[in-house]
Amino acid sequence: MKLSENVWLLIILMTLPLFAFSQEKYDSKPNLIFTGKAVPIAKNTLQIVTSYKNNSRYKMFNPMTKKTEKISDKIALNDANFDLLLRYGFSPKFDFGIEIPFESSHKYSPMGEMKGTGINDVSLLTGFNILNGKNSRNFLKNNFRISFPSGSYDNLKSNEIPLGLGCFSVTDEISGFHQFERNNLMYSVRYTYRNENSSNSVDIGDEVGGEVVFTKNIANELGKFGIKSGLNSYYKFDDELNDVSLPNQEKFVTSISEGVWYAFNKDLYFSLEVPITIYKDEEWFTDSQVIFRANYFIDFTKNK
Repeated sequence: MKLSENVWLLIILMTLPLFAFSQEKYDSKPNLIFTGKAVPIAKNTLQIVTSYKNNSRYKMFNPMTKKTEKISDKIALNDANFDLLLRYGFSPKFDFGIEIPFESSHKYSPMGEMKGTGINDVSLLTGFNILNGKNSRNFLKNNFRISFPSGSYDNLKSNEIPLGLGCFSVTDEISGFHQFERNNLMYSVRYTYRNENSSNSVDIGDEVGGEVVFTKNIANELGKFGIKSGLNSYYKFDDELNDVSLPNQEKFVTSISEGVWYAFNKDLYFSLEVPITIYKDEEWFTDSQVIFRANYFIDFTKNK
């Protein structure tokens, strides 16, 4: 299902007034839902995150015209992702995790059908807490991610869609968190290095980006829940083959996201997030996503 641009704008405007509600005192688990990259996970705690992401695309890069254009009614693109993330806090300053993404993509056009289903690029993650502020109101954290070319990229059939980038990538990110009287602020900057694709010798372009997220944790007679509003932007350098730049459909991308979480109990949290790409290479509102997540926390300290 695809919603019009006006409907997305209405959703955004309707969620903004929620930030006027009262702020609940700091609690690490709620802040791990949307700002986990900046907030340290508690020692001896395992965070299990399962997520389902459905993608809707309105415009795509056309390699023939080298422009991002509206998708023809004769073409249908259906792809979804199911991810599993495990993070464990070894100490108040250090955590380690693994992310295993699954992808299912289908493309229907007058030229035929293409599909790809399986594991995408698996990532290992580490987080080191650089700064703990007074009363846990400020954090500064370094996150390191290495992704492996575990997706299917080699020896594909003519009707198969490659999964993953087919290369190693390393991301270093600095993330900060600050709790104001009513709202929380998370900010981050990152750089991703990518090497050459082993199957086609294309040197995949690096990426630099940043993100700003406002969240609020709310507790009232309805229970515990929270909201999020964020802005994410990145620039991807050109892919190259034999030192010659190749057309790139995602050189500069900016997206906004709105989200809400609900605490089913003290250890289980459900969330819904809607990222919307508002600008991509001189085109507006090119795609959107709907992401459902379940976060479950296991405190092994309690079980000892």
